[in-house]
Amino acid sequence: MSLLQITLNISQFSILLVLLLIPFIWVRIRNKLGFVESLKNLGVHTNSIKMDLLFGLFGFLLLFLLVFVSGIITTVAGVNDTAAVETLLKEQSLLFLFFILAVQVPAEEFFFRGFLTPRTGVILSSVLFGIAHAGYGSYVEIMVAILAGIILAYIYKERGNIVAPIIAHELFNLLSLATLVIV
Repeated sequence: MSLLQITLNISQFSILLVLLLIPFIWVRIRNKLGFVESLKNLGVHTNSIKMDLLFGLFGFLLLFLLVFVSGIITTVAGVNDTAAVETLLKEQSLLFLFFILAVQVPAEEFFFRGFLTPRTGVILSSVLFGIAHAGYGSYVEIMVAILAGIILAYIYKERGNIVAPIIAHELFNLLSLATLVIV
C-alpha cells in the first residue's frame, strides 16, 4: 500500500467519523434526547424489516436501472468519464472495499438521509450527496450520485428510517464492487 493510499484511507476514515458524530451530537444537544432517542430521530429503527427489505430491493433495482440508462446515455453522448472511478477503486485493497460496504454506506445513509434529508429536503441533501462523490474524479459519478440520492431520500421518506436506503445502497455497491473485482 502506497503512502498516498494510506493518506486517502485515513482521510476517508476521518470524514466518516464526522458524518457519524456531527448528526448525533447535533440531535442530542438540540433536541435534548438520550442516546437511543437520538438514534431513532436519525432514522436508526425499523417498524417492519420485511417492508424495509422490499423497499431496499426495489431501491436497488431503481439504482441499477439509473446507472444502466445513464451509462448508455453518457456513452452515446461521448461524455462517460466513469473510467476514473473504476481505476481508483481497482487500486484499493479488498479490506478497504469491505470497509466501504461495512462502514461507509451506513455512515452516508445516516448523514445524508437520516440527518440532512429531514432538515434540508430531498433535493439539497441529494445535491450534497452528489458533491460528496466528487473525489472519484467523474462528473457522471456526481450527477448519478445526485439522482441516486433522490431515489434513496424518497425511500427514506416513505419508510421513515434509514434501513431500506442502507439495504438499497449496500446491494448496489456490492454489485458494483463485485463487478470490479471479478472483471
